[in-house]
Amino acid sequence: LAAAGRPADAVAHFARAAELEPESADARLNLGSALAQAGRDREAVVAFAQAVRLAPRLPAARLNLGNALGAIGRWEDAAAQFEAAVKLAPGEADLRGRLGVARVNAGRTADAVGEVEEAIRLRPDVPEIHEQLAQVLRALGRNAEALARLERAAELRRSGSR
Repeated sequence: LAAAGRPADAVAHFARAAELEPESADARLNLGSALAQAGRDREAVVAFAQAVRLAPRLPAARLNLGNALGAIGRWEDAAAQFEAAVKLAPGEADLRGRLGVARVNAGRTADAVGEVEEAIRLRPDVPEIHEQLAQVLRALGRNAEALARLERAAELRRSGSR
């Protein structure tokens, strides 16, 4: 429904599903996603936090909560969720890249580089991760390196990676 341009209908549908399955983390994740797509970020945070409460060891719940917290500018809290997700799934490059960006936005730039570099080591073919490293490097004033990462991301896109 959200993909069909009917986000309000999607929210209503997933809210009903969450009511019918109050102990389902998946129902809360679906509701949070619909709320986020509808631009209702604060409500999405609540739904994703409920998913984390129901399934604290589910990396997707922490990833989505981190994304929603970042959307409302709560970057330190977002970083904490991404850190927890990385502990649960240390080989997931996307989590590490998002952790790096959250740390930059939380003012912890020095802590960010290693995470995004590890993400690139894990998945050197993903343009978005190179863009994340460029953002971190730019925040550190390392503009030439940031530009090189953006150029690499563009190359990967042209070649059809991910």
